[in-house]
Amino acid sequence: MVRKLTNSQIVESWDDLKPALALSSATTPIDFEGQLLELLERLLSGEAQLWVGVVDSKIVCLCTTFIGRYILNNKKEFVVAGFYGYSTIPEGIWLEFRETLITYAKDMGCVQITAYTKNSKILQVAAQSGADIETRFIRWSI
Repeated sequence: MVRKLTNSQIVESWDDLKPALALSSATTPIDFEGQLLELLERLLSGEAQLWVGVVDSKIVCLCTTFIGRYILNNKKEFVVAGFYGYSTIPEGIWLEFRETLITYAKDMGCVQITAYTKNSKILQVAAQSGADIETRFIRWSI
């Protein structure tokens, strides 16, 4: 089962979620407490969302999302900023994440989903479901 956490669930579970959230970002490592507190503020304000995959009443994976605007056309896009799995995740959970996030993004008026990941299983599931996985995110540290 995939669900979006409520503010009270986020606050209640924050200490348990922080280590996974710190490792979840595929683009910018979250490496200190200040960044985690900033993420918490964005989650609680609704600017970002936190989703979890649950199997047998246990959280097995999570992802963080936000809604942005694509700079070239100003259209809303749903951005999956990071995924994290606590262990091997059943493929069905990744497929359920995809369907759940697509439904949510459509409901929010987004025209596409952009996801950042280094997880090969997510890339495999994305490719099998027709996603463009050829575009690459390039980062130079400065």
